[in-house]
Amino acid sequence: MNMGFLDNNSRFGRLMTRLGVLVGANLCFIFSCLPIVTADAGWAALHHTMLRTLRGDGEINPLREFVRGFRGNFKQATAAFLALVALITLLILEIFWCTQFTGFVAYFRYGLTAILLIAIFTGAYLFPVMAAFDAPLKKLIAHALYFIMKRPLNALIIVALHVVPVYLTIMLVQLLPLFGFLWVMAGGSAIAMATDSMLLPQFIPHLPKVDLCGEIIPEGMEDEFPTQEEPMQTDTKTLEDIQKLGM
Repeated sequence: MNMGFLDNNSRFGRLMTRLGVLVGANLCFIFSCLPIVTADAGWAALHHTMLRTLRGDGEINPLREFVRGFRGNFKQATAAFLALVALITLLILEIFWCTQFTGFVAYFRYGLTAILLIAIFTGAYLFPVMAAFDAPLKKLIAHALYFIMKRPLNALIIVALHVVPVYLTIMLVQLLPLFGFLWVMAGGSAIAMATDSMLLPQFIPHLPKVDLCGEIIPEGMEDEFPTQEEPMQTDTKTLEDIQKLGM
């Protein structure tokens, strides 16, 4: 029976499915942040879930995909996060120290600021890259820098997606209840989804093909499975039969 806009395959149905994934994945991310030390792995798992949603038909189990991404990226995400925090903290202290001097030493703050910006941009890219590619941490950092340099304007937008919502939440104290509700419902997952939507077109040429459900197609069998980029074709005779039946 045709349910119209309530059907799962309608635009409204697909939108509701996508919203359900966003809310479910975001709640998983919030629970992963409770121990604090696992927040980094949770952020990588959130990107894993969003990438699976974007590459498939959107009908995934957010809890199952989040757990899979969390387990698969826990070690590297933790190591990367600790290294980034240590580096950024050190750079901020060094910049502050340089501002206390005049003359030649003071000019070091410009170079340190440039390194700080590179670290921030790399951090914004590293976790989605980690969720998309299976590689050692050094290669993941190299991949992140490659994608940053390939489309620097996209990099600026992605960093803004991470910074602006946090800045507004801190500055607009009178709207804190509203921001709190939005963060709990889909704040992190919405940022991850927007980021991954921009990065996925750059990732796809370097990723293995997936089927309509987002599962990786075994090597050598790509032609046997329909993909999102190459949907399954229906032959002319089948279409004629469907039309005769009034379907």
